[in-house]
Amino acid sequence: MDTPHILIVEDSPTQANYLKFLLLDKGYQVSIATDGKQGLSLARQYRPDLVISDIIMPNMDGYELCRIIKNDEQLRKTPVILLTSLSDPEDIIKALECGADHFISKPYQPDYLFSRLSYLLKNRPIPEDTNPVINISVSYRNKQFAFITKPQQ
Repeated sequence: MDTPHILIVEDSPTQANYLKFLLLDKGYQVSIATDGKQGLSLARQYRPDLVISDIIMPNMDGYELCRIIKNDEQLRKTPVILLTSLSDPEDIIKALECGADHFISKPYQPDYLFSRLSYLLKNRPIPEDTNPVINISVSYRNKQFAFITKPQQ
């Protein structure tokens, strides 16, 4: 499996570089955008496996970036995590309304971020242009049965 590519969209160089360091240390590929417009451009160019975006940024905020990603035919299945220091329940509702897959308040615990990131990457929809192999294992009356199915070409 390819190394997942994570796009960080963050206007604070300190926070972007900290997050980049954490992700690189875990073996992810990382790109950084400094605002929502640049983030959208890089998302369309690289088609990342996941986007982590701040909410409050110049030019285009994280809500709008997320809304555009989720309405873009090529990007709509890309998971989006919104990171922010905003803590009002209305902000969480707004994040969910724009299609965010998760909302994490700053400051965050790296372990919590990685648990959400890992979950979202493992549960991504299978791309429509692939032919997955499905492995099913069933136990019945102390006997193990395995089924492997391949879609017809």
